[in-house]
Amino acid sequence: MAATETLRLEFLRDLDAQQRESTETALKRVRLNETQRDFAQSAEHQLDLTRENPSRDTFAVRRTTDGADEVVGIGTLHVEDAPGNEWPMGTLVFRGFVIDIDWQGSGLGSLATELVLDAAAARFPEHDSVVLAVHNDNVAGQRAYSKRGFAIEGDAFIGRAGAPHFVMRAQLADRRK
Repeated sequence: MAATETLRLEFLRDLDAQQRESTETALKRVRLNETQRDFAQSAEHQLDLTRENPSRDTFAVRRTTDGADEVVGIGTLHVEDAPGNEWPMGTLVFRGFVIDIDWQGSGLGSLATELVLDAAAARFPEHDSVVLAVHNDNVAGQRAYSKRGFAIEGDAFIGRAGAPHFVMRAQLADRRK
């Protein structure tokens, strides 16, 4: 990122109605690459899930540079609350994370992951760790998550999309202020 460039997370539940509507409109423009379409949820679908389940703490990844501000990604922190999912109930999950195709490979995903971990530690003080699932063929994603403190746990599992995924976990204790 350039010296005048900043990256931040904007959690939808922290916004007033007008800001939220504007941010949701921008989030709907976040595009996935071809391989992500097979296992990642579109921003529009994630927003629908957030409306259905307010415990989902969905956020926009915002990039600001030289006065311009744009949404470059989306993700959700969520305490699993439905039996029968991939995670035990009560697990803090980082899910639905997508950086727009135009920004992939720029390092923004890695920087945003750092912000997500800090936000998870602050917003969910009762949790010691956060988990995510990453497609087993997504070596770049695994590497980026590893650089930010996530480690693969166990063997791959078959996720809802029918494809093998790894569970990765990051500890939050060192991030608490």
